[in-house]
Amino acid sequence: MEFVTSLAARAIVSLITGYIGAFLGTIAGSLLVPPIGDGDFLPLLARIVLIAGGASTGVAAVWFNVMLDWPRSGLLIGSAFCGAMIAGYTAFYWSDAFTGNSDLYIRVREITQSTIIGAVIGANVLAFAFSLAAPRSWRN
Repeated sequence: MEFVTSLAARAIVSLITGYIGAFLGTIAGSLLVPPIGDGDFLPLLARIVLIAGGASTGVAAVWFNVMLDWPRSGLLIGSAFCGAMIAGYTAFYWSDAFTGNSDLYIRVREITQSTIIGAVIGANVLAFAFSLAAPRSWRN
């Protein structure tokens, strides 16, 4: 029961810290990356990398002490980043395809929100799965 409670508490807190990290990644993307025009894939990818990096950092901070040594912790951070990138890009693609608003400001805001939420959920899913799959010997 203690293990389940610990996982539930980590999942809730990591959603919050992942969202804060992704929001800070969005701010960094707004400051460092030029505006995105139609067909600009590289600035889009840079923004998604910054959002995913912030989300995975926030998530990994909560799930970090699942493993105590650095190589396995690096695997946790890397898997959280990959999950955030995949889910963030998927959320961007689907929200861009189905956003019906013609106002550019509202459309960009909705796409950014869905990318943030997708990155946070993707990072949490992989970190959660990684902590369940980690053998007991890693935790002790």
